[in-house]
This record gives sequence, structure tokens and C-alpha cells, in this order.
Amino acid sequence: MRRTSNGMAQLGERFWSKVNKSGPSDCWEWTAGKNKQGYGRYQTGYDNARLAHRLAYEERRGPIPEGLCVCHDCDNPICVNPAHLWVGTRAQNNKDMTEKKRRRGSTLKGEDCYQAKHTAEQVLAIRADYANGMKGKALAAKYGVDVRWANAVVYRMSWKHL
Repeated sequence: MRRTSNGMAQLGERFWSKVNKSGPSDCWEWTAGKNKQGYGRYQTGYDNARLAHRLAYEERRGPIPEGLCVCHDCDNPICVNPAHLWVGTRAQNNKDMTEKKRRRGSTLKGEDCYQAKHTAEQVLAIRADYANGMKGKALAAKYGVDVRWANAVVYRMSWKHL
């Protein structure tokens, strides 16, 4: 990665080859490595990785003031489309997440939750099979889920509202 005289990042072909670009108003999704939170990671040196959306913002929009976040209008952590990115404080980012009900502890449950990967029907079927004697590993295999998740459903640590 190089920098121009005004401090903007110049990412080049290597960076953009890891992006699935569709239309100008669509999410441009990062296809390479990600961190634990699901944000794109880009290796800029031997022992230096940066968040891909921050680099994309810097290249197209300019330097990010110290201490500020690069936030997503689209709420898609792997999106690097500069048109979807804006700079704000941590408080502004938290407020945005809360307003969009994307923050932990929001009132959305089950399939309404943005993170839901399973359906209420699947949850009820797992519980019914458990009541009929099927246990963790067998449930996980039958429904193609992680054993820990199946057990969390059975013991109502997850999907408590059903």
C-alpha cells in the first residue's frame, strides 16, 4: 500500500482483487480474510493487518481522523464500498446500531434478529426430537448445526421465547 502526497491510501490491484464488486450502490463484499467480528482484514506488511473497510474509506475519501470509527450505512461488516462508509465517533456508531436494532440486547428475537441463522420451525423440531430421546450429537448431525447450538436450544439458553 502506498500513500499519495495528501496522505490518502493507494491500495492497488491486490486489494481490489479481493472485493466482489457489483453495482455502484450495492455492497462490495470483501472475499479474503476476516477478523473474529466478521470485518475484512488486509495484510499490509509482514506483521501488520488493517481493516479492509477503513482502507477503502481512506483511499476514496481521505484520512480518518484519529479516534474515529468508519461506520457502515449498510450494516454489512464485509462491505468495502466507500459509498456505504462514513466516519463517526464510537458514540455515533453505537447510537446507529441501537436505532437499527443491531446492538446486543435489542428486543428482536428469533428470526427477526439480524443474526438469526435458523428458523422457529427448526428450533421446535429439535426440541421435539430431544423430547423423543434424541441427544446432542445426533440432533446436531440431523439438523446440520453445531452441538453447542443444539444444546443451547434444547436447554433454552437460546430461543428462550419459544
